[in-house]
Amino acid sequence: MQQQQQKKYNSSSNTPINTPPIEETLRGFEWFTYMRANSPVVYDQQLNIWHVFRYDDVYQVITDHHTFSSADVPNFSQNNFLKDTIVAQDPPDHRRLRQLTNQAFTRRAIISMTESIRQLTQELLDQLIPLGTMDIVSDLAFPLTCNLIAAMLEIPIQDRRLVYRWVKGVDSNTPLLSREDVIKSHNRMGQELYDYIAHILEKRRREPCEGFISALSTAMSNNAGLSDDELLKFCVLLLVAGQETVQNLITNAIYCFTKYPQSRDHLLQQPEHMPEAIEEILRYLPPFWVTVRRTTVDAVVGGKSIPANMIINAWNASANHDGQYFADPEHFDIRRDAKRHLSFGHGIHFCLGAPLARMEANIILPMLCKQLKNFRRIPDRSPDITAGPLHQILSLPIMFEA
Repeated sequence: MQQQQQKKYNSSSNTPINTPPIEETLRGFEWFTYMRANSPVVYDQQLNIWHVFRYDDVYQVITDHHTFSSADVPNFSQNNFLKDTIVAQDPPDHRRLRQLTNQAFTRRAIISMTESIRQLTQELLDQLIPLGTMDIVSDLAFPLTCNLIAAMLEIPIQDRRLVYRWVKGVDSNTPLLSREDVIKSHNRMGQELYDYIAHILEKRRREPCEGFISALSTAMSNNAGLSDDELLKFCVLLLVAGQETVQNLITNAIYCFTKYPQSRDHLLQQPEHMPEAIEEILRYLPPFWVTVRRTTVDAVVGGKSIPANMIINAWNASANHDGQYFADPEHFDIRRDAKRHLSFGHGIHFCLGAPLARMEANIILPMLCKQLKNFRRIPDRSPDITAGPLHQILSLPIMFEA
């Protein structure tokens, strides 16, 4: 931990329990290392939540859905965006939703998107390569993933800019002068998004086709399908969360390749290793850093007694760097077997879109490595990285040979 960094302490244990600012050297992982060794399960008195850091304990929290619930969790499943969606439900509701939505995420449906992914990626690269520089986030990862998810949801090309606006959550046409303005803007755009997706769903109910929306609309389990409200909420969840996940995966990959250029060079020589490299990227720098749960009963985690109805932050980013499961975990090694990482969760809440995210990365990243010749970071322009449950690289300027 850095000397100059201000820490908060649990008054009973003198254990630092705040997340540090994440800088380019990824000092957040130094914090995880310290916590796994000294306080792997710790109570945060100020926030009235528990933190869990070791792999075994994180695994316990995210897989035992009877004891650690996804429902009725403040600032998570009670959030309007997530409320009543598949990620914020326990069985039996979760089981029913999963059975229905799985019918749209078939292997055949995912493979059918291959050409669209390749085409949209190439169109963007054709525009950017002559420039010799780009911000990998704003110029490529963000618009590309917005276009991919919009195509999946059958949103017409002329309306894709609306998707950019909704995903960013910022109305560029309206100056935001206060917190109240921000809240009003978010609420207004949220309603626009729901109304727009509802219109598309209504059209597909009337005119089914071979697309993803039609597959969701016609999915049946025990003679019942998704209600209009469930279908709408799932599509909105897919649009926002699905876009963010793949954007972060692509951006994090380029971050790793520029930090460890020998890994990129290896993949240029042996592209068949890209699937293993993607798993290591997911382990080393996951798209989401933490999973939130609520105890339904008194529980014991890592030898610590946690009362019922407590909120737990299970740090999957820390679990991914647990030396008991990953040798030399701070070393980025694209040839390691990283499949046990917890970046997509585990158990009943394993990420439904994980196969799609992996496929997209397996198409997009080889194209970037091959066509952005000798890409590297621009000197004196550091990445802009935010900290928190959604660790996110907001800006990553790179240069390459046009």
